[in-house]
Amino acid sequence: GKADSTKDEAGDDEWEAAWSDDDADANADVGTEEDKGQSASASKRKLDRNSSNTTTTSHQAESNTIKRKKVTHSRSDLAKLLLNHLNSDDSISNSGTTFEPVTQYIASIGPAAIDVAFSTLCHGMHDLDEGLPLLHLAAMWLLEACRSRKNYEAVNSYLHRFLHLHAATISGIDTDIKVDRSKVQEIGTEEEKKNWQQRTNLLETITELRFAQRAAALKLQNKMQHTMCLLRHFSRMI
Repeated sequence: GKADSTKDEAGDDEWEAAWSDDDADANADVGTEEDKGQSASASKRKLDRNSSNTTTTSHQAESNTIKRKKVTHSRSDLAKLLLNHLNSDDSISNSGTTFEPVTQYIASIGPAAIDVAFSTLCHGMHDLDEGLPLLHLAAMWLLEACRSRKNYEAVNSYLHRFLHLHAATISGIDTDIKVDRSKVQEIGTEEEKKNWQQRTNLLETITELRFAQRAAALKLQNKMQHTMCLLRHFSRMI
């Protein structure tokens, strides 16, 4: 009887050991499945982040492209023609017809369109970053037109409209130059000095334009006076 009891206890131990092994294997399999699930979730999150970063980068690139396109867009046909002068070989010639395409364009449009074209060059003191070079180019064009002594009436009307539309801006530039001259030269940055020089160049061109217009008007007046004298002389002969 004692031997049978010992055999039963030994059998129970073997069964318990077998069940313990099965439980361990089952737990191991469950752990493996959980690890696989976590690994798969982590990989998916990583792919989602990479995809999101790629999409964001693509949108930023498209946005930068749009901004570049906006920056390079001309304000008007007049502004485009004036800017073309900077890259033209004629800009260094002495032919006196550097801005001839500008003159031809202005002559081809009506008075209202001329006002619109002039007004797009600069919208005020807050627009000098882009408007100042255009104002200077327009002043140079008018200076050339006055010195050519051609189409005096038309050129004089162009000059009148240009000064009427931008008189406040030019006056503001002149005031800033007088106030900030010493400050910019002493402690101004390179960018400020460059901007100050551009403003000075514009005012110098405007001064030359005033003298050129006066000289052209005086010459026309002398011609008219000479013509009147001839007419008076011939009238006496009748």
